[in-house]
Amino acid sequence: MLEAGSSVHEVARRIGRDRRTITMWWRRYQQTADCNRQPGSGRPRLTSARTDRYLRMLICQNRFMSGTELRSAWATVTVVRPSIRTTYRRCLALGYRSRRPVIRIPLGPNHIQARLNWAAEHETWRMRQWRNVMFSDESRFCLDFHDGRVRVRRLPSERFLDDCIVEHDRYGGGSVMVWAGIMSNRRTDLVPVQGTLTGQRYVEEILIPHVLPAAQQFGRQFVFQHDNARPHICRVPTEALGDVTTLEWPARSPDMSPIEHLWDELGRRLRDEYDNPPATLLQLQQRLLEQWQRIDIVTIRQLFLGMPRRVSELLRRRGRHTRY
Repeated sequence: MLEAGSSVHEVARRIGRDRRTITMWWRRYQQTADCNRQPGSGRPRLTSARTDRYLRMLICQNRFMSGTELRSAWATVTVVRPSIRTTYRRCLALGYRSRRPVIRIPLGPNHIQARLNWAAEHETWRMRQWRNVMFSDESRFCLDFHDGRVRVRRLPSERFLDDCIVEHDRYGGGSVMVWAGIMSNRRTDLVPVQGTLTGQRYVEEILIPHVLPAAQQFGRQFVFQHDNARPHICRVPTEALGDVTTLEWPARSPDMSPIEHLWDELGRRLRDEYDNPPATLLQLQQRLLEQWQRIDIVTIRQLFLGMPRRVSELLRRRGRHTRY
């Protein structure tokens, strides 16, 4: 562009560089007929490949260290004294970016062993067996709750701008608890649970109207799954189920239940399908009932098709947390 007659100012504007940079490189080209950077120019790299491996080791030892803690630990085991910015850059170069962690239920050694034993017992189950299982669960949906999925795009100085604030009443709002059951080709109605769920209410409001009719329809092949909550396993519901086969369930294993994915899908629909959040608990309940009926049976069937993969993943993880 300069050889064609353009000015330094115009060239700088068109390629987005400072005029002094354009002038420096133009003079260098006129003197040497070369625009390559001279070897060894620029500030030398503070760390080496060996010190970077120490940084990777520290990250793997404690994934939750802050940048300041990581810098201090890194400076302790190496002879370099990196700045906090250098530490951040090296982390990014190694592929370690700060992200929001996945939240899971704590697992103790007994829970891990019970989960592993359960996976070993059901490793040979095929789809014809999983199709006969009714997975059931309760879930609570809050009227005023920010679930952390919503992000805001803002400048650093706009953190407290009214348009960038999500209002949330920490101690108010209330919630609605619901129960449901799913099989590979059907689902029960969504049942709102008012107040505290006891064993007697569990029998009268859920087992008798929703579970026992399905058990009579499918006969001996029917298998009912519910977790180990006290209202589920106390004497009254156990006697009410009678000869109905129940699936032995390891404690703290929501990742093995496909209905958990439907609760997550229901929460997304509540957020995405309406312009305004629900104003009352009654409106929240109506929306839950409405969106539950809109969930396609194909979605439920796909979740059941993934049950063998869930069990295999649990075996591979030796009873620990899975990706489900």
